[in-house]
Amino acid sequence: MTIKIGKLFVIEGLDGTGKAIQAKMLFERINADYGVKSEVLIYPNNNSPYGKFLASFDNSQDGLSSHEQLLLYIGELISQQKIIREKLKNGINVILVRYYFSVIAHHFASIANDNSSFSFENGIMIVNSFDLIKPDMIFFIRISAQESIVRTGKALNGNNEEFFALVSDYYNLLFAEDLNSKYRYIDGMQSNDEIHNDIVKELKIILDEG
Repeated sequence: MTIKIGKLFVIEGLDGTGKAIQAKMLFERINADYGVKSEVLIYPNNNSPYGKFLASFDNSQDGLSSHEQLLLYIGELISQQKIIREKLKNGINVILVRYYFSVIAHHFASIANDNSSFSFENGIMIVNSFDLIKPDMIFFIRISAQESIVRTGKALNGNNEEFFALVSDYYNLLFAEDLNSKYRYIDGMQSNDEIHNDIVKELKIILDEG
């Protein structure tokens, strides 16, 4: 019997959009309705060597520069590719909470005022050079920067709001640049069930096509 190649789904969005909740709901829906295996992977993985290393700097006074963090996050993405490819090859659908879109969007939002010579195009070129697996569909749960701050309980000030607005802008730029990936915007102001139903509408099209 020929095993169908699994699909790679990515759930993206600003902090507070409920990405992990939607991944769990999607996991349960695929397994129940299609009788096929699926797994949820959360990126970054705090238990991986890269994740532990990054966390050790987060908890110390000797921080890493933005560029150093970017390279470490990309390093973890590269290290996970073999695992993801093997799961897809064995017919397992993989649901990723965040992917390289998050890495790039957050990085360039964080250095927006640094007058850095490292451009957005440079970041895209680095990511593309590693031939990372392209998602079959990206679900971007959309909320405003202000709503993200309210939901996460972070201090509501101009700097935070500007940062998350920039993150959102970079997401949009990435989706426009990445012509090999499909994406759908999902209204994040809806209830969890309504968001899930919107995701499932797209999911059915992809899985039914095989």
